[in-house]
Amino acid sequence: MEKELTELIAQRISTLEKDKRLLEETKEAFIDTLDQQRDKFLELFNKIKPILLQVIETKGSFYNSELDLNSPHGPVIAATNQEMYVFDVRSRTVKKYRIFDYEEISSNINLSSFFEHFSFKTAYASLVEQIDYHQNLVERINKKIDQARQELESI
Repeated sequence: MEKELTELIAQRISTLEKDKRLLEETKEAFIDTLDQQRDKFLELFNKIKPILLQVIETKGSFYNSELDLNSPHGPVIAATNQEMYVFDVRSRTVKKYRIFDYEEISSNINLSSFFEHFSFKTAYASLVEQIDYHQNLVERINKKIDQARQELESI
């Protein structure tokens, strides 16, 4: 066992420079990928910005059906048990809010850094969901109307 351990240590020491370069290249590839995610997200955001601005101007609320959360400031793009992350339409930044009282905890979160910790797919899907904002809202209201009518008829 001791001999194997000594050999392993010697091998790792002999490849330190190579391993260091590999680590740096891997980190750069990761940063590049995060930047690509950011760019893809912002590209879609810019395409649907007129829809998003109208939601804000009409005092609407951005609903994320996957997370079952909403925000008046922008699409909810991630959540933990106690916090939600919103892509603020006006400032074009990620902001963190407490879910239970909607208190802003943090603002100006870098989008690339955000994607290092949260799902790009969930965030992107939240933007895609906003494309049909008005249709989705009408559908949710119609369900409430149907439920209210059923309750009324049951009396």
